Amino acid sequence: MSETLERLKSAMADVANAPKVKTKGGKLYTQVVTRVEMLRKWFGFDLSITTEIVAIDERVVIVKAAVADTDGRVLATGYAEEMRSGSGVNSTSALENGETSAVGRALAALGLGGGEYASADELAVALQAQRTQQHVEQQQRAAETHQQAQRLRKPLNIDKAVEAIRSAGDADTINKFVQNAQSRGASDLQMQSIQAAATERLGELEEATA
Repeated sequence: MSETLERLKSAMADVANAPKVKTKGGKLYTQVVTRVEMLRKWFGFDLSITTEIVAIDERVVIVKAAVADTDGRVLATGYAEEMRSGSGVNSTSALENGETSAVGRALAALGLGGGEYASADELAVALQAQRTQQHVEQQQRAAETHQQAQRLRKPLNIDKAVEAIRSAGDADTINKFVQNAQSRGASDLQMQSIQAAATERLGELEEATA
């Protein structure tokens, strides 16, 4: 037992010095995966972590986790209850979140605490950044689609397009005008006029810089 305690103290020291993340409440928290790694580092498979589903239905998931030695003696347990919801982590991963929370609580009961009993926040922290990025990308795609739809609704004024190209000050601007005309469904005849104006203007710009 003394050897187990010594190894546990070493694991606790490693957990205390391990990298931490901020939970939604702003507190520092050592993730469950880090604490499991420290348990394996100091105990290998001399200690095992097992989980079991205590209850599960369409509304709630209850998971139990236990840490036991090779003789089957349970050294610590942890329970977690997660409600299935229409949004957030539990909308799709209530069981996984519950298992992570239960393991975190069992490890904390053993002495390998994360800083507080808040392992339910762990997935939320990681997934919130992903959801935020996905939301930003969706907003950007929606804005681009809207802009394209708005352009397509407006009939192309070939005279104004040609005039804009002839007054453009650089090749990038000219190319944008040509691409805009193509995206707005310019006819072959209109594109011929636009391409001719673009070629002429590009030649003028080259001569001006020669």
